[in-house]
Formats: sequence, structure tokens, C-alpha cells
Amino acid sequence: MENIVFFNHWHYGDLFSTRGWVADIKRQMPETNFYYAHKKNGRAIVDLVETLDEENNRMVLDGIDQWKRFGSDDDTVLINTWVGSYMGLWANTHPSYVSHQRIIGECYNNLRQQFGIDLKLSDDVWDYVPQIDYSAYNRAAVDDNSNLAGNVYLFCNSAVASKQSSMDNMQKIIEYVAANHSKDTFVVTEKFETKVDNIVFTSDIFNDTCDLCDISYLSTKVNLVVGKNSGPFTYANTKQNLLDKNKVFVNFSHKPEDVLPYGLDIKADFRHSDVTYSSPAVKIIETAINDIYNNKQISGYHIVK
Repeated sequence: MENIVFFNHWHYGDLFSTRGWVADIKRQMPETNFYYAHKKNGRAIVDLVETLDEENNRMVLDGIDQWKRFGSDDDTVLINTWVGSYMGLWANTHPSYVSHQRIIGECYNNLRQQFGIDLKLSDDVWDYVPQIDYSAYNRAAVDDNSNLAGNVYLFCNSAVASKQSSMDNMQKIIEYVAANHSKDTFVVTEKFETKVDNIVFTSDIFNDTCDLCDISYLSTKVNLVVGKNSGPFTYANTKQNLLDKNKVFVNFSHKPEDVLPYGLDIKADFRHSDVTYSSPAVKIIETAINDIYNNKQISGYHIVK
């Protein structure tokens, strides 16, 4: 097969969560040319696959239904990376990385049967947990940033795209906790007006129109990542972070089963809560910060109230 074109009609999170899938196909087919058709900024995958030019990108997406798993044209095969086209292979609303492995296995079986493409599925789920080559992104904006003082906490307060959470933009929560920890830095992904000096916004750190992978790099340097399954929080769920025993995640969303690392043997301390009110959310975040200061992180996935 001369060309593989991955395609995805959906969100940034859909491009991120399937990175391991794309990378594995590339690794097993080194003589093939790879391209991606999608509706988002190409910078989100610039380290992974070349985005098709505007005309061909539009032709692919207009020419194939979002539910269709594959397409073919002469020496080219199109592969849908939207997990929704594999609906029914997992029980929950959003598939975890464990479920992604099952989806990838089904894809490989289909490719073998329909096109004679023989790909081997790894038994290790971690082989499909996303990684990012950060050398393609703005590492200097983080590494050389003198404003990131003390412990650094990343708050991914941006709106969710698929109804995963009912939490608001967390402004009151962030301001209250930041005021209590004035020597530390609180980096926030969705900007709001504030007078709290130790709150910094990612849009003031990165100047690019699509900074999700840059924020992901920042997440490797922070002590705590707080979010609600929005794009930036999803991009922090990398293999590197999930295997970091010093990293603490706090996630506010409806269902623990819908979070990417659910069911995975992670080294990070991942705390999930379905609360939406400020007072209990502040308590959960303050507890996480105190545990970081006292080195009381506990590896694994935890439900907290």
C-alpha cells in the first residue's frame, strides 16, 4: 500500500487519544506515505503526521461519511480514527485507553480482511497511550519562563466539547485557591479577568493559535493538573505523565469510566470527582496541593468526594 490517509471529522481530543494507534501503523508500515484529513488546526499533529493540503483535506472529509471505518482509491487506504465508528466495542460513553486497545484490534482485523494489510496488535495497552514529540513545539516558552515560580499548577478550565462535565470555568475556585498559595503559580487555559497576581494564562505564554501540544509539554513540568475532560486536560493524559509517580491529576466530570486512564495501572495519582459546586471542589484541590507539599501522592485512580 503506497498511501494511508487517516481521517477524523471530530474534535482535538479525538486526534489526541488515537495518537498511539496512528504511530503504531506508521511504525509497522515504514515504506508507506502517511497523511491526515481532519477539521482542526494541523499544528495539533505536526509531530505525528502531515495534514493534507486544504483542497485534498476537504475532498476526503466531504467524500466519506463519519461512520465509515475505511475507504480506498487505487493505491490509497483511508482509515477512520474516530472511535465512534466502532461504537459497541465498549460499554461507556467515552472509551478509555483500555477500550482503545480493543478498538485498534478490531481495526487491524478489518484491515487484514478487507485490504490484506497485516498489522500486529500489541498485548500491552501502554503501547497505545499517546506520546508527543515536544521538539516540534514551543518548549522554550516553558523552560525559559521566569513567571513560573514555586510549585506550578495547571488548571484546564476550558469548556468541554462532548458533555463530559457540568463544571463551569472554575474562576472562583481558581482565584480562591491561588490566593491561599501566593508563592505558587496557577496556569489557566481559559482566560478570565482577575486581579490575583499568581494566576497566569496559557494564551500569555504561547502565541500560537493551537497550543494544545505546548500545554501538554507544560503539563510535564507541573505538580498538579486540574481539569474536566476538556481538550487541554486530555492532552495532559500522556504516557509520560501517567507514569510519573509525582504527578497529581484532579478531574471533575460525570463518569469515572469515561476518563482515558480508567482501568489502567498508572503511577500518577489520579483523583476523579463528579462535584460541580465550588466549596467541595476547593476542598478536593486544597487536599491535593497539601498532599503534594507533604509527598503523600498515592499512585492509581481514586474516586473522591
